[in-house]
Amino acid sequence: MAAAVERYSEHPLSKAIIKKAEEQGLQIPEPYDFQIIPGRGVKAKYNGMNVLMGSRELIKEGKIALMPEIDSYMKAKEEEGKTAFLISHDSEVCGVIAVADIVRKESIEAIKEIKDAGIKNIIMLTGDNWRTARAIAEQVGIDNVEAELMPEDKVKKVQELIANGRKVAMVGDGINDAPALARADIGIAMGVAGTDVAIEAADVALMRDDWGQIPEAIKIGRTTFGVIKQNLAIGIVFNIIGVSLAATGVLTPMMAAIAHVLPDVIVFANSARVIR
Repeated sequence: MAAAVERYSEHPLSKAIIKKAEEQGLQIPEPYDFQIIPGRGVKAKYNGMNVLMGSRELIKEGKIALMPEIDSYMKAKEEEGKTAFLISHDSEVCGVIAVADIVRKESIEAIKEIKDAGIKNIIMLTGDNWRTARAIAEQVGIDNVEAELMPEDKVKKVQELIANGRKVAMVGDGINDAPALARADIGIAMGVAGTDVAIEAADVALMRDDWGQIPEAIKIGRTTFGVIKQNLAIGIVFNIIGVSLAATGVLTPMMAAIAHVLPDVIVFANSARVIR
């Protein structure tokens, strides 16, 4: 049932559920009237039943009772850093699936490298609950956490930072991140894991699901910008010297024509350093 209603969702956690169903050899049936509820979950019709799958808020909005023992089970999973989804059909909760974002070693190292690069104000913006968000943030070394956010809440947070004079780079991979990616000064989409909407909204698409690419992208960007400034300086200085020498008669027209090509060669050679 969970795999059926998640079949057409592009959320990374939905893909984990589909993968698990395939590993168990389950035939994933076709859902009907599939609909994404941003920041909440999904709903669809399956085998004649109205199925909801998502957060507590989605279940509450559907006026479905949440038993205390189910809520306690979810909280225990969330304390472990897992995201717990509720599944209901025909106004009754029928199950819980806990999905974990496995924190990889390269993610921890990437956050450290970003901080070492001088970017100290790192904030996790997530639609997940506070318990899960804090557990994951603690593992990767992020101090500032904003949890239980809707897509519009992420945009507001980005706008707030920009209004306070900050330059904001937003990293995301899901459809819920797309508005904030578009609003940030620099939107960075995790290419392979990201949805088409997120990639379209971003300025930069990383082609591997590897957090180590983020500090590398920052390094490349800074190096490139430094080379651009060097090239501008080379062009300005060379032209000032050339005009001065031509005005004083030191450069003949033939010599000036030849000298005019030299800055292009120097700029080209200087720019080629970035390829390394």
